[in-house]
Amino acid sequence: MPAPGAAVGWDLGEPPPPSGHRGYEPTVIRPGGAAPRPLGAPATARATLTLDTGVQIEAGSFGVLGRGPSMRAGDPPGQVVPVDDEAHSVSKTHLAFGVDADGFWVTDRGSTNGTRVELAGNPAQLCPSGERVYAPDGARVYFGDRWFDVARAPATGTVPGIDAHRQDERRA
Repeated sequence: MPAPGAAVGWDLGEPPPPSGHRGYEPTVIRPGGAAPRPLGAPATARATLTLDTGVQIEAGSFGVLGRGPSMRAGDPPGQVVPVDDEAHSVSKTHLAFGVDADGFWVTDRGSTNGTRVELAGNPAQLCPSGERVYAPDGARVYFGDRWFDVARAPATGTVPGIDAHRQDERRA
């Protein structure tokens, strides 16, 4: 049963899957009484991740990153971001990431070498496996021996790799 004032819905800009759908989380509680996004509204929050190699990734509502990342059963559709790591300090699917109304977040996926979030002037904090940890604008996220910097990007109406192909289908 949803908590009072909770937003209920699927966060991908389409109708929610049937009740009991694997991975469906019908209740989203927004802290501080923040107004929920209308059901069916497209994701608008963004973050730009700049890898230690200089490559930039525009992060949407969900994705996974690692040496050879793959989605788990129950994960929503999203980005799959492979990174090179000849030293094998990065796990196959090292972390999940995304952007929601509260900001950019990472979740360590049980990696061997861990995921850490560092804020300017503070030591890096280890992310407990399986727990969502928010990394604000300007944070550095370490995964194995690699890292990326987080920058909040201006909001737009679609999520790259998810909504873009749906918009193309609608135009056809």
